[in-house]
Amino acid sequence: MHNTETLVGETLNDRYKILEKIGTGGMAIVYKAHDGVLDRDVAVKVLRQAFDSESAVVSNFIKEARSSASLVHPNVVSVYDVCEHGGFNYMVMELVDGETLKEYIKKNPRLPWQEACNYAIQIGQGIQAAHERNIIHRDIKPQNIIMDSSGTLKVTDFGIAKAVEGDKAIAGGTAMGSVHYISPEQARGGFTDFRSDIYSLGVVLYEMLAGRVPFDGDDPVSVALMHIESEPINVKCVNMDIPSDLAYVTMKAMNREPGKRYQKIQDFLEDLRAVLADESLPSKEKDRFMNIEFDDNSENNNTNKSSNATHQREMRVREKGREKVVKKKSEKNAILLAFATAAALVMIGLGMIFLFANPFSETVPDLVNMSVKEAEQSANRHGYDVELEYTYSDSVPKDVIIAQFPSAGETLDKQEKIILSVSMGATGGKTEVPDVTGISLEEAKREIEALRLVCEVDFVDSDKKAGIVVRQTPSMGTHMNPAGKVKLFVSSGSKSSVTEETKAPQKTEEAKPNDADKTDETVNGDNNTQTTQKPTATNPPSEVDVPSTMMYSVKIPDDAGETVHVKIVANGNVLHNSTHSKSEGKIVQQISGSGTVKIQTYIDGVLIKEESVNL
Repeated sequence: MHNTETLVGETLNDRYKILEKIGTGGMAIVYKAHDGVLDRDVAVKVLRQAFDSESAVVSNFIKEARSSASLVHPNVVSVYDVCEHGGFNYMVMELVDGETLKEYIKKNPRLPWQEACNYAIQIGQGIQAAHERNIIHRDIKPQNIIMDSSGTLKVTDFGIAKAVEGDKAIAGGTAMGSVHYISPEQARGGFTDFRSDIYSLGVVLYEMLAGRVPFDGDDPVSVALMHIESEPINVKCVNMDIPSDLAYVTMKAMNREPGKRYQKIQDFLEDLRAVLADESLPSKEKDRFMNIEFDDNSENNNTNKSSNATHQREMRVREKGREKVVKKKSEKNAILLAFATAAALVMIGLGMIFLFANPFSETVPDLVNMSVKEAEQSANRHGYDVELEYTYSDSVPKDVIIAQFPSAGETLDKQEKIILSVSMGATGGKTEVPDVTGISLEEAKREIEALRLVCEVDFVDSDKKAGIVVRQTPSMGTHMNPAGKVKLFVSSGSKSSVTEETKAPQKTEEAKPNDADKTDETVNGDNNTQTTQKPTATNPPSEVDVPSTMMYSVKIPDDAGETVHVKIVANGNVLHNSTHSKSEGKIVQQISGSGTVKIQTYIDGVLIKEESVNL
């Protein structure tokens, strides 16, 4: 009998010449080989010699090969053949020239969220192909995902996959799969189904976004118990740069209760594609529709029951005295019909008045001090979606809503989102965050940076004067460590028709015409820059630099994908850093200051424009 550990140089079944060993596992060894018949390189997975005498293991190995051979998909490693040679068993598979996703993550921790989304979709497509054939993988992990040189991901090693066919429990009641990615039901050694693969893929997505697995410990048992008993830290708390919807999708896939996860891998994939396209999540829309439909059906059922009973009673009365009161009843019915019609018209009119005048139809509910889950449910019941912003707080417990925008009682279009500020708990730092709302961005930055904190700026639509800080996270009084990040939401003034910064200088009786009053406009390729400068009588331009505002425009390239990531940097400060739909056409960013400003524009991480503008 051949030694399965030393097959290099051997030719199996006069066809597969073993070239080198490329991988080892607990049950099998993988070799690179050359198929002499089809003249191509392949991977040969050989069952270790120690297991060849165990009929159950050999049977499962052959079943693995047959299950995998039925999967033909670009995101699944193909199985070509299963053979026996010299007393040992092996399968022949597609040879993928690349590295495992685990190796890639180690070299690139915290992948850009768009890349992580794309990879999760590819993996999910491979899993979907298996699920459509009633095959559960049961060991989804980055080590079992191979990335080829073109960036295509392929799922491999269906070593513990089993055709469902009525037997969905793990053989022998033992937990199978890698402990860091194992589902809670697998860790308990209980019932498993397709949702176990969804949980494991959720963990893989979490690792790509966070740069680490959600649970880790000193030994496998402690990690398995964490999957069963503990709630993972929300991935948004670990990486605050990812979209809130992506965090929602990741944590839903990883829910400890199978019934609260995605029930089908297709639903998981639909939400991931929606995140990439910056669209609302289909799963949330379905949940809301089902709730409304359920309520409507309940009302309709009750109405129908009542109507049927009434109808039956009326029929009995009519039949009893039909011949005697035909003419009289016809006259009476005509009168009743007239009254009923008039009443219906009145009710319709009142209903229309209530619909358009009801102050509660677009009133924002009070969500402060609720848990994230409670707040999302309450907002959805009122017809709103939410966007989560995570921040530190000394006084509000973790995962509880600190504040909301707009505030409770204010009106908000149903198509807009309620922004919720969610507590991440206390930092234990000693630097107290000041209140910088209501002042200019320049003043706010000076205050924040004087405390050795870091500013992050995001411009938002607001009725406030352009350049004024509308809100901040964390809020005033929160203690932070040095270099902690304070995010400032600054008014772009876009909700106002005219602002002081954007209107052209006006000549009034109080302000005489001045040759220095001017509006400079330059157009450079795809980027348009409009600068407005309004000197004052007390500080003429010849003596001081007068602060001015520039509206900087970035055109989205025609050859861009459906979504693009745009970053605008002015004198080293990131003023804009978010993803946009191609349909927006262009992005307009306000820049305030004086003197020379160096502006850099990045599209999908690539510097496409760099220029200096005098303000």
